[in-house]
Amino acid sequence: MTFKEYQSSMATDFVNIDDVSICRADAFTGSAIELNKRYKNGLQIFGSVLIGVQSGVFDIEIPSYVKHVKRDISFQDVKNVTINNADQLCFFNNVPLGCMRLNGCNILPGALRSKCGGVKVKQYKICDNSIYCDVDGVIFTEDRKTLISYPKLREGHYDIPDGTETIWTDAFSGGLISSVKIADSVYDIGDKAFSGCEHLENIEFGKGIINYSHYGRTRTFSYCTSLKSVSIPKWVKNLNDGMFVGCRLESLTLPDGLEEIEANTFGKIAFEDITIPPSVKVIYSEVISPTQRLTGLQTGFHMALPVGFFITVQTTWSHYSLVT
Repeated sequence: MTFKEYQSSMATDFVNIDDVSICRADAFTGSAIELNKRYKNGLQIFGSVLIGVQSGVFDIEIPSYVKHVKRDISFQDVKNVTINNADQLCFFNNVPLGCMRLNGCNILPGALRSKCGGVKVKQYKICDNSIYCDVDGVIFTEDRKTLISYPKLREGHYDIPDGTETIWTDAFSGGLISSVKIADSVYDIGDKAFSGCEHLENIEFGKGIINYSHYGRTRTFSYCTSLKSVSIPKWVKNLNDGMFVGCRLESLTLPDGLEEIEANTFGKIAFEDITIPPSVKVIYSEVISPTQRLTGLQTGFHMALPVGFFITVQTTWSHYSLVT
């Protein structure tokens, strides 16, 4: 049901309003509800729709039965929010907040991370929950082995805690983090986990991941536009599809021991020479942009290259085979 027809109405009591799902910005213009605002705990609620927040209120708690918000609602003074239903996270997409407190919200990790995707906070708090906990304002699974969501508005360096095993898909994406140390205990990083972290300048890789394309993972650090220099550690064997695509790399060091570089791993980069170590066995197409020159291959070295590889790079390699 769409609610929009009570402009100028002086009625204050309504029945059958629980099915209201859309409340237009002008729904109550000139009505008694608009002229005589009644707030409870700083909120004005119509059925299951939150239609207003009292000016000057910094801390609010959204009742569990609230399912929708008025389209032009303002949270401009709100700093801290408590929700009692995970679906309420979408009310605060792109609203800068100090703290988001999740009360209950026992849903699957993928669903929770998805709902946190547009939330901009400095810290999370988890209460009354058997699945998740907060560790220094970051959402983890209750056993502290899986990092689900890092607060987007938290700046500076972050040490991923020792004992963490998995970083969830998009966990850090779009955040303000500037540097990160990945614990050696981490053995899996989900798709686009750090994608769009435009302030990320430094990565300290953990020793727990040898193959970054394991489980088909992609675009781990894509579009981290402040990332200028990357040195892949010696224990890494595989780099995933689009791992650094969209970054503005100015220097790149690949270790002897690296074996496979997936498609479009680096995208366009701002330097001409890349030394490919002799350990590399397979490079997929479109690894780098057409302006790069590859050097460092030893005489007699043999590499498996995909059909079309020489369209995307300049090279003087003489020992190669084409694979499809």
